[in-house]
Amino acid sequence: MVTPLDIWFDLFAANPAGTWRDYVAGRLPIPGYERAGTADTLHWVFGVQSSDDPLRQKLDETLVDWLDEFLTWDDNQRQKFGLSRYVLWLVEMFANKLEHY
Repeated sequence: MVTPLDIWFDLFAANPAGTWRDYVAGRLPIPGYERAGTADTLHWVFGVQSSDDPLRQKLDETLVDWLDEFLTWDDNQRQKFGLSRYVLWLVEMFANKLEHY
């Protein structure tokens, strides 16, 4: 039986960057984790996979590419994304980075 999470994984496997952008913009939540924080969601969904799992590797590559893009956004892009959402993601990234050191 195909679950909503399986469908999300299929979407991510086919288009990692687009699926990730839709996730962070709030347009495509990860089923079952709609109310969880980003760090917890990624830990629960991808953390259980081995480091050599193709989906986890795609996530790593996608996150690195997206962060490079995210941090260079101009005012117009931040406004379009939503300033409060932008600040939330910055805080999430820094908090998670500090947590792992």
